[in-house]
Amino acid sequence: MRTVTCSCNASFSAELPDSIDLDASPEYLEHLSAGSFMSVACPTCGRKLKPEFLLNVVWPSKSAALIAVPELDRPNLAETVGEEKDASVVVGYPELAERIAVLDAGLDPTAIEILKYYLLLKAAEADPNAEASAWFFAYENDAIVFHLHGLRPGEVAISKIPRSLYERTLGESKSRPDEEPFRSIRSGNYISVRNLFKTED
Repeated sequence: MRTVTCSCNASFSAELPDSIDLDASPEYLEHLSAGSFMSVACPTCGRKLKPEFLLNVVWPSKSAALIAVPELDRPNLAETVGEEKDASVVVGYPELAERIAVLDAGLDPTAIEILKYYLLLKAAEADPNAEASAWFFAYENDAIVFHLHGLRPGEVAISKIPRSLYERTLGESKSRPDEEPFRSIRSGNYISVRNLFKTED
């Protein structure tokens, strides 16, 4: 049970897990994809809430272990995660959903984050004032599909990266891990394009 506090100031207990196994409970995959993961309704005002708590996720069939850290704990990521060495870290449930989608597609998270970095560099060249973000959406028809937000108000840009570029990026990340941008894409167990834009956060 977790204690949830609504914006109406009501506090209540909800049956929200502190760990999940995606092989044992595959229904969570659908909840993550649909954006309904860990959603609860306030019993006082009826508002739908999506509280974030520290969550351990294992996916044995994908040889994956993740720690989902609440977005509010991002500034203190190292303290929150501690000395954990066996699990990858994601921040916030949107990042968790994205990472699960990447793993489900059989893709490498580091290569995906590097591709996002390249897309954001191009977005910054086109409009230095745009506050863009890039998210993996799908792997289809031998292409990696990304959604880019923030380029134009209310619009989502779609970018399709060929599998060949993904494979080249993956190969470079493995052969030159100590060179940029491959070195800085990782901060401890947190692999994210945001590590390359820390000064802008």
